Amino acid sequence: MVVGNRSYDLVGLDARSGEPLWTRYVWFSWVESSAAARDGVVFVGSADAAAVYAFDARTGERRWKTDVYGWAWGQPAVTDARKVYAFTQ
Repeated sequence: MVVGNRSYDLVGLDARSGEPLWTRYVWFSWVESSAAARDGVVFVGSADAAAVYAFDARTGERRWKTDVYGWAWGQPAVTDARKVYAFTQ
């Protein structure tokens, strides 16, 4: 399970115990979108950074970041081909 917060953190939690497995700081940006997962990768949008990120679900290592030029508060949509779509404001 992966959750974000208004302290600029993205946290990977153990699904059984709820204990944190990893934490990643998202530079000066709230992580308010729900996470979308596909094939071991977690995708989240951020507010102030105006970006969508991909993280390894197991380790929290950032795979990539792309600017979306707006607040990406909604849950990203991920296709079977791993195309990622995000609604921005």
